[in-house]
Parts: sequence; C-alpha cells; structure tokens
Amino acid sequence: MGSGLPKLSDTTRISPNIVRILGQNPGLKTLQGTNSYLISDTALRRILVDTTSDGGGLSKYTSLMQEQLTSSFISDIIITHWHPDHVGGINAILRLHGQNSDSVKIHKYKSDSAPSLQDLGIHSKNIHDLKNGQILPMSDELKLHVVYTPGHASDHVCLLLKESDVPTFLFTGDIILGHGSTLVEYLPHYMDSLNLLRDMVKNNPSITLLPAHGDIVPLSLSKVDEYISNRQSRIDKCYKYLCDKQSTGQVKEEPILDVVYSETPAALKPVALINLRHSLFYLQEKSPQLGLTPENGFSYDDFVQHIRNPEALNKNNPMLNPWIWNFAKKVY
Repeated sequence: MGSGLPKLSDTTRISPNIVRILGQNPGLKTLQGTNSYLISDTALRRILVDTTSDGGGLSKYTSLMQEQLTSSFISDIIITHWHPDHVGGINAILRLHGQNSDSVKIHKYKSDSAPSLQDLGIHSKNIHDLKNGQILPMSDELKLHVVYTPGHASDHVCLLLKESDVPTFLFTGDIILGHGSTLVEYLPHYMDSLNLLRDMVKNNPSITLLPAHGDIVPLSLSKVDEYISNRQSRIDKCYKYLCDKQSTGQVKEEPILDVVYSETPAALKPVALINLRHSLFYLQEKSPQLGLTPENGFSYDDFVQHIRNPEALNKNNPMLNPWIWNFAKKVY
C-alpha cells in the first residue's frame, strides 16, 4: 500500500444498504486494495460490485465475504471492468454458493477490445452483457443504473444507485479513485467519461462517490473537477513545453516527463511515462499544428494495444522505454 493513505477497515457499512469489503490486495496501483460493495435491500436481489485479485489475500477476502452471507446469498455480481484485480475473486465467490453457484448472475459490459469473462477463466453458465442505460431493480425503491464510461478500460461502467428515484451513490470503478489518479487506456474517451460524470453529479450534488480503490468521496463534484483539471493540466504542460521549444525537429520524452510529472515518485515514473504518452497522442489529435509523430511510427491504437493489460506495466515491456517524437510546430 502506498504511504500516506488512510487505513480502511476490512468491512465498512457505508449505508443501510451498502457494505464495503476490502480486497486484501494492497499495492501501488490498488492502493489499500480493491473495494467490493455488497448492496442489499430485499430478498429480490443482493448485488456484489467487483471482487478482488486471485492472490495471497483471496482466502481472507473470501472469509470476510462469507461473514456477510449468513442470511442470504448473492444474486448478482457486477464487474465494472475486466482488470484482474476486479475479476480475480469471482470463482472463489461462486464456490461459496456451492450447488447454487449457477444461480448467481454475473454481469459485465461487452467490448470487442476487452477480454470476456470466459477468456478470463470464468466459466459460469449465467453470464450476462451489461447495456448502457440498463436498470437493475433491487426493490420498488432501490435501482442500479448502468453508465458506460470507457477510458480506463474499453468495457468500463459506473453504476448509479437511486433510492425512490433520487440518485444517492455512484460506484465509479477505476474512473475515479478515492486517492490519487488512475491509469488511462484511451485519453479522449476518458475525458469524455469524466465530463459525463461531471454533468451527472452537478445535477445531483448530494451523490457520494464509491470508488473501487480508496475511501468514499462525499464531495463528488469537487473530485470530478479535480480529475478533469489534473488531466487537462498535464496536457497543457506538454503543449507549453513543445511551444517553448526554439526549433522544430525531435524531442525526447524524458525531459518532458521531468517537467510535467516533476512531483511523481521514482517508483511511479513508469506509470507517469504511460500517462505522458497519452497526453502527447492527445495533442497529436487535438493540436495538429504541433506536427507530433512518434519516431518509431506507432499509432495511438498501436500504443493502446500494447499497454491495454495493466499487467504489462510489471514486465519488461518495450513500451516502458522512453520514445523520441518528431514535431514541426506551426503554432499561431
């Protein structure tokens, strides 16, 4: 777990209907661990949002979950996106249900550029594709609304909980975290998703954000604005750096990284480099007057394909080596 993060309890009651179970998988990218949220109301449905990693903490996580299932089983598991720290505990949760495991519905948004649950080793016969705008009723008063929010992953969704048609909680997955910033798969989509969430919380300022990593966020509009401002600030710093160059030609990523991510710890510099490259590709699209092109000829889609799996950041991935960019600025 990163230093300076507040300690989270293994289980926390967020509201009368929501319990948070900590995934027991702390780390640089998972913070205190993946948050699972168990939503309960009546016997109609008991929904689990996200699981955890398939690792050393899985046994304790499963025990914590079992303590919450003394009165009734889980009816549905909703996965916000395909990453291993969200899907790795699905099979263990199903095993808790024994002969009733096939009765548990598992939901994930279908994307051609993201693996299916079957690809990830989940072989349930009860898998369902989520749809943008889909409503999952839990009772007459309690309903979950699916909001498609790509950018962190191509299959990413958020879930808006409404009580008597009043929005109360927004499960943000990895689009917005409780602390720090998140990894991005495709920056234009990510910025669009942030702006979509901003409109949602601006119209409903009492919404509390429940992220998949980190603590709850009661000041939802401030947090969304912080995320938008942070990304835009990085993009603007890249733009200024390039505009301040006295000549066109080539530029290396390392000096830009030192300026744009000057405060980032060394352990997180590989992640910062990936985020910097997203900003440069973003400027390639949005500011064509800069004439930005990677010397290696990679397109944005090529880059995204190579870093789509977050596990790639733990390996000897050539994408983690700094690039050289050609630019022929025509700034007016």
